[in-house]
Amino acid sequence: MLFKKKDFPKTGDIVVCTVKRIQHPSVFVKLEEYEDRTGMVHISEVAYGRIRNIRDYVKEEKMVICRVVHVEKEKNNIDLSIKRVKGFEARDKLNEFKRDSRFEALMSAASKKLKKNLEWMYANFGNKVVEEYGSLSNFLDYFLEKPELIDELDVNKDAKKAMKEILHSVAELKEKQIVHSITLQSFEPDGISRIRQFCAELEKSLNADDATASVSYVSAPRYSVTVTTKDPKKAEKLIKSAFEELDKKAKSQKINFAVEKK
Repeated sequence: MLFKKKDFPKTGDIVVCTVKRIQHPSVFVKLEEYEDRTGMVHISEVAYGRIRNIRDYVKEEKMVICRVVHVEKEKNNIDLSIKRVKGFEARDKLNEFKRDSRFEALMSAASKKLKKNLEWMYANFGNKVVEEYGSLSNFLDYFLEKPELIDELDVNKDAKKAMKEILHSVAELKEKQIVHSITLQSFEPDGISRIRQFCAELEKSLNADDATASVSYVSAPRYSVTVTTKDPKKAEKLIKSAFEELDKKAKSQKINFAVEKK
C-alpha cells in the first residue's frame, strides 16, 4: 500500500509485517502500515513451545501478523510477538489490510480518470478518509450502508465526484452475508476431533465459485455458519442441501447436529 502512518504503533496493536532478516535468535520485520518502521520478534515470541529451527516458522519476504509488545520511541525500537496473535485476530487483520489495498486500487482507477496519480488522490481524498474513519476499509463499510456520507467529506470536488461514481458501482455489486447458527455435540472419546472434521466438511460443501463460507466456534455447543455471496437465493439453496446431506453424515459419526431457527 502507498499510504503509511507516520507515528509509532501502540502497545497491544496488531500490525501487518514482512520478514526482512532472520538472525538467530531474532526475526527482523518491516511494518507495512507505517512509514520507515521496523521491528523485532525474539525467538521466544515466534511460537509456543521449543523452537529448534526458527526458519520452520518464518521466511524472508513472507508476511506475518504481529502484536506490538513494547515501543521505545527514543531508540526507535518496536518489540513484536507472533505467538500472541490469536487465529481470528490474524485473519481479521489480514482481511482489513487486503480490503484497504482493494480500496486503494479503486482510488488509483479514479485518479486515472482524472489524469492524476495515486499520490494526488491520497492528498485530495484518501488522507481525509483515513483521518475521519480510521482506515479506507472502514469508510467503505460506512459508505455501503449510507452512501450519502461521501457528500459530507471536505475534500477536492473532482476527487469526490470520481470516487463517488466508482463507489456507487461497487455498492451495486455488494456481497451479502447469510448467517446460520448450528449446534454440534458428540459424547464419543474423540468427539472434538469428529466435530472439527465435520466443520471442515461443512465449509468445503458450502464453498462455491460464487460463495465463500466459514464455520466458527461460538460457545459449546453453538457454532456460526457464515456464507458470503452475491446471490443470496442460490446460496440459501446450497446451504439447505449441505445441511440435509451432512445431517445424515452426522448421525453416522454419532454427532448431534441441529440448525437453530431464526
